Amino acid sequence: MLPGFADRRPGPDASWRFLCWTAAFRSSAPPVGDPPRALDRTPARWATTMP
Repeated sequence: MLPGFADRRPGPDASWRFLCWTAAFRSSAPPVGDPPRALDRTPARWATTMP
């Protein structure tokens, strides 16, 4: 499971969180999703291992 989702509980906004996480991840920009603490480091860190 992706970082930040292991402690996430499924809910009505689960898809919204996924979209926000994906957008922040692919753009390598500052995360605007929830929660920011779990995403603030992942985009820059994964950018070196993901295309």
